[in-house]
Amino acid sequence: MDACTNQSIDNGDREWYCTMSEQFVRGLLVALVLLGVIAVEASDPVEVKTDQKQKKVVCYVGTWAVYRHGLGRFDIEHINPHLCTHLMYGFFGINEDATVRIIDPYLDLEENWGRGHIKRFVGLKNVAPGLKTLAAIGGWNEGSRKFSKMAASAELRKRFIYDCVAFCQRHGFDGIDLDWEYPAQRDGNPLIDRNNHAQLVEEMREVFDRHGLLLTAAVASVEFSAGLSYDIPRISKSFHFLNVMVYDMHGAWDSYCGINAPLFRGPADQTDVQRQLNVDASVRYWLEQGAPAEKLILGIPLYGRSFTLANAANSQVGAPVIGGGTPGPYTGEPGVMGYNEFCEKLGKETWDLRWSPEQQAPYAVRNNQWLGYDDLRSIQLKVQYLLDQGLGGAMVWSLETDDFNGVCGGGHYPLMNEIRSLLNGVAPNQQQQYRMSTTYPNAPIGIRVISYLSAKLCPRWQINRALWFKCSVLGLTYLAYTCYHMTRKPLSVVKSVLHRNCSGVTLPPEFSNGVSPDGGGGPVPPNDSTWCDYPPFDAPDFNALLGTLDSAFLFSYAIAMFGAGFVAERVSLRYFLALGMALSGVFCYLFGMAKVYDVHTIWYFVFVQAMAGMFQTTGWPGVVTVVGRWFGKSKRGLIFGIWNSHTSIGNILGVMIAAHYVERDWSLSFIVPGFLMGMVGFILFLFLVERPDIVDCQEKVGDHRQRTGASGAGTRGWGEVDAADVEDVPSASTEQEINERTPIIGSINREPARDRVIGFYDALRIPGVLQFSFSLFFSKLVNYTFLFWLPFYIQSSSSMGPELSAHVSTVFDIGGIIGAIAAGMLSDASGKPATTCTAMMVIAAPLLLVYRYWGNVSLPLNILILLLVGLVVNGPYALITTSVSAELGQHSSLNGNAKALATVTAIIDGTGSVGAAIGPLLAGMFYNWDNVFYMLVTADLLALWLLMGIVRRELSRRNANLNVRIE
Repeated sequence: MDACTNQSIDNGDREWYCTMSEQFVRGLLVALVLLGVIAVEASDPVEVKTDQKQKKVVCYVGTWAVYRHGLGRFDIEHINPHLCTHLMYGFFGINEDATVRIIDPYLDLEENWGRGHIKRFVGLKNVAPGLKTLAAIGGWNEGSRKFSKMAASAELRKRFIYDCVAFCQRHGFDGIDLDWEYPAQRDGNPLIDRNNHAQLVEEMREVFDRHGLLLTAAVASVEFSAGLSYDIPRISKSFHFLNVMVYDMHGAWDSYCGINAPLFRGPADQTDVQRQLNVDASVRYWLEQGAPAEKLILGIPLYGRSFTLANAANSQVGAPVIGGGTPGPYTGEPGVMGYNEFCEKLGKETWDLRWSPEQQAPYAVRNNQWLGYDDLRSIQLKVQYLLDQGLGGAMVWSLETDDFNGVCGGGHYPLMNEIRSLLNGVAPNQQQQYRMSTTYPNAPIGIRVISYLSAKLCPRWQINRALWFKCSVLGLTYLAYTCYHMTRKPLSVVKSVLHRNCSGVTLPPEFSNGVSPDGGGGPVPPNDSTWCDYPPFDAPDFNALLGTLDSAFLFSYAIAMFGAGFVAERVSLRYFLALGMALSGVFCYLFGMAKVYDVHTIWYFVFVQAMAGMFQTTGWPGVVTVVGRWFGKSKRGLIFGIWNSHTSIGNILGVMIAAHYVERDWSLSFIVPGFLMGMVGFILFLFLVERPDIVDCQEKVGDHRQRTGASGAGTRGWGEVDAADVEDVPSASTEQEINERTPIIGSINREPARDRVIGFYDALRIPGVLQFSFSLFFSKLVNYTFLFWLPFYIQSSSSMGPELSAHVSTVFDIGGIIGAIAAGMLSDASGKPATTCTAMMVIAAPLLLVYRYWGNVSLPLNILILLLVGLVVNGPYALITTSVSAELGQHSSLNGNAKALATVTAIIDGTGSVGAAIGPLLAGMFYNWDNVFYMLVTADLLALWLLMGIVRRELSRRNANLNVRIE
């Protein structure tokens, strides 16, 4: 019977319901399209005013980083040339005779089986048209003496200039970056270097213009240094642009801790010198001295300066220190830590992440270790600053200390991507066009077949590979968990026909004149209240029996969930999900086959439900971990809120399928979803790419973006590099092993982060896990009681039939979709997830009672109240299971990878699933719907109470950054 032709409903209500249903289906399709757009884009760019003219993005490369070990090893192929407009090869030296010196011939040249870095570096121009590559001559190690000697002699200046031209022509460089550190300082001649430096660059520019070469420089930034070294008006005319090194403001040479590159002065800056040690003061000095703003390129460090505090209890900016901080595992120098090193440390150590509002910069503290660094937020502010000042662009030191491997969850090069995209938008060809015919030997068979067919049929077909695979992963995981929930829903619909009031059911036409259907002349079934029920659910305790089926599923699910997280960390997630979906589909199918084979043993149904619950646990840890590996942290609440709509969509599909068959043959209500579940599992097996490295996929620009105010260093995630990809290389020469601006070789050969698995006990100790887990216990109790009993409640409390009751119950899921998105948006906007959850729970308690006592007045009122109930009940549940779980799964006490996330996700969802099991069981024991609703209200208030401690901390720390840390 079609719900829209159900004669038991008033004609006006029936017409209104059918019209509303059609409109909702259209709206649902629009919502699904919105899901794809938002999730693939990951987040909107930070709103920054840009100029019409493209800004320069100058990237220095410390080429010696190839000698580092493990994930710190940086080769030419790690460079993404689309992120930069100019690439600087660091460094070359100067000989006593004023010719250009190659410091490491094995590294730079191809002769004698060398690594040929120069050729490969310059060759990046073939990949990124318009890119300029320059040779940086000098650096900190090279000092000032030989430069001073050369600049003082007209003959040596000429020799140096023409050798630079020949060097560029020989190796294909587009120009020279003069990195004399510093004229009139560091063994230079304080009396004549300033003037000689200006004379040198004037002569260089004249010759370079004749040969079409660029001339740039890296220059000191602060007044007390730049004033000694440069005749700023003269050199500004000669250089094409000036890379102002506005970093290293503080370091291990100081007696107190300070931020590496603060944007503005801080309250501890009291002396004249201290007041110069910030970006703003340096830029203003250069502008005041006559440097054209468009020629100044603002330096941004991709590393931090660390200290060891004299007293761990005194850790504010300006606190006394006893030296540099502990060396990082890759850079290996006390007092220096690359962004890649720090973000990895956040995965295994607890750091107190702080923000200096005066200096507009972050710093971090752990015991006696203190680090001043730059993150996404400070970089956003610096980019806006340089745009406001009309500067020519940004420069970074240096690429190898960004998270170039993408192991911290923000994609490859999160800081560089932010700079590039904020200055000039998405880099041209950043998502490079790759032929689909590329062979991926470790890819699923379906992907390999597509690659093979592409090579045979359309070898020139090119795609945006990262976008293509991200879309496929997003779509497959969304479809997978939709199916998981689709197979959970049929029982809640079929309950209405397993036991119903048979006195109101018309006898089948076969039963007439006392003759049974088999023609044997047997008695007509008695026209009482149970003749049409399906045994054993025709017994007086049918409610308890039906509740037992729910409990068998849910308790099995809750218990197995803890083991599922453990298994998911140690096996292929593609096999894990595909097998789990296939077996879940089998047991859904077996439930329906009970009617086909006339099975009436309660223990058969209990066994099938328990097994189904066990294999359903493969779903949540699996899909969350796969999505986490592909998508970095960005507007997490909103993205997860939309993605989590698969839960409600699955419920709705399950209801629609079950309701379609429920009155004609309820066995099909299980058989059809079970078959579909198995088919989708097979599709996952064929096509799901569980990790980006399987298909050598680069992260999309912008995946790392967070809302303004979030700390980039707190971003943790799942980009991975196989141990086999980490090459052992010979040590660098002794001369090159000295630090430039960042150290050369790390002494620790660290295995990739994903090789380490977090323990169950460690996960429980994460601040917030227990509170949110037990809050989810009560939240899921409410949600799943509705999920399993709502159709039956609607039918029993109104005149609706089974099919229409099932359809109306989907309104709760529609509200759930809206609630999940709303909760995510509110959490993102406020940075207070616990407060968002409790606000919705406060509204949910009275609304549940409103639905109980006024929901059956009319169909439109029923739908309206049920929509609101779904919104406020599902919002907190969705937020905790997705966004909050991901945040806690990436807490700094973890190892910072997807395997840790699976464990934490399983703990939180497993605890919640115990509540999901208990709720329907208790509801089945009550014979009064009033008591059921009072139970739901009580559970809602308990869920709220458990979060109050976190809420108080959130409200008392209005500026707390909960995207980094939930306590």
